[in-house]
Amino acid sequence: MIQILCTDISGADENTFQAFYEKASPQRRQRADGYRRREDALRCLTGEALLRHVLGTGQFTVEKAENGKPFLSGREDFHFNLSHADRWVVLAWGNSPVGVDVEKIRPDTDIAAVSRRFFHPQEQRSIREAPDMGRRFFEIWTAKESYLKYLGTGLKTDLRSFSVMSLPPQLHLHQRSLKGDCVVCLCTKETECTLEQLPVQALLSI
Repeated sequence: MIQILCTDISGADENTFQAFYEKASPQRRQRADGYRRREDALRCLTGEALLRHVLGTGQFTVEKAENGKPFLSGREDFHFNLSHADRWVVLAWGNSPVGVDVEKIRPDTDIAAVSRRFFHPQEQRSIREAPDMGRRFFEIWTAKESYLKYLGTGLKTDLRSFSVMSLPPQLHLHQRSLKGDCVVCLCTKETECTLEQLPVQALLSI
């Protein structure tokens, strides 16, 4: 089973930010320092705080495979993936490969133009036929992102070259909704997953 842990960072104050920063690894601090906006730095730090919470320790090293996908050094039994959007930071983890994406539904998105540029014809048709085109667009977008993150290829793959409605049969897409009109999608071989929402202050204990 794969678990999804979601944290709403809108309740984080400056003390929370400083606590996350002080506990962060040097690599994560450097990455956080590179952001111009405080909110982006907080999302970056919260991602590692979620990992500390799940692992029960801050003693771990995140490395990247040749394809760029992050993994924990020396922990072949632990697979994870992080994503963030708007007020949510999301961690998916388990004992088999995962890819996760979260996006905020944005009403001002030019659905038709973006779909033509990035989506497979089958996906474009699914959006046109949906009762809520906006939600369907972001469901497909998060599905595509989570699939590519599962593979570890990222956006190097032509998004129009595949349809999330025709993925290999052993793969499963688990979609959920979060407050604030955000959509989460998990890609994994596992048939079951759980989703838990955790207050940002709960991440301060480790």
